[in-house]
Amino acid sequence: MLSSVAGRVLVDPLGERFATVAVGIYDTPSSKLTYALAGHPPPILGGFEAPEPLTVCSSPPIGWGVPTGNRQTTISLPGGAAACFFSDGLIEARSAGELLGRERLRGILADLCPNPEAADLLERVRAAAEGAPDDMVACVISPETAVSGVGTHVEELQADGQALARMDVQRFLEGCRVPAPEITRTIELARSIADASGSALLRIEVGAVSSTVTVTAVRSGAPLQNSPRTPQGVGEPLREALVA
Repeated sequence: MLSSVAGRVLVDPLGERFATVAVGIYDTPSSKLTYALAGHPPPILGGFEAPEPLTVCSSPPIGWGVPTGNRQTTISLPGGAAACFFSDGLIEARSAGELLGRERLRGILADLCPNPEAADLLERVRAAAEGAPDDMVACVISPETAVSGVGTHVEELQADGQALARMDVQRFLEGCRVPAPEITRTIELARSIADASGSALLRIEVGAVSSTVTVTAVRSGAPLQNSPRTPQGVGEPLREALVA
């Protein structure tokens, strides 16, 4: 998962230095974007009926000395869609005495569609802002064409026993539209796997009405599941890129 290795290696013993991170890989043949964040704002998705990014169980920045890199998301990007990754300097820019904010940034991005460019977005934000307390960085992914078919939305969460004991995991599964009885079974199975192997990987294929969950032992990779589906390896290229 995102920066799980970096989070351990780059920890500052004094706790004075940390970094937010956003990493994404867009796979052109499948039109799928896999991304993961560590203390970074979730991307703004536009140009299609995009799911609002879940912030429950978000990973903290690297360098804090706490586990991070435990979440990642995979979505399909149709032609003309846009995924905008940005630093918090954009939404914390001041405009009319207030923070610019995520919704106004979303509106600026929408005005630039169907062919948004990061440079144009930054220019619009600077024009609207009276001042920026932080650096402003943006990256926009906007495929001109895409594979047609059913859209993909997959959420993955790696959790140990301590994380599974908190309500955050339940709220995360609720946000993924997992049915209540399935949430209970999923957490129970994940706890038993975490007790045996250290942590469990929860993979949710998010549907329009309900979702399918697969639970896997992280260390062994053996699919111990509470559904008939097995992991598809959607996020493997991202994990390999981060570990390499």
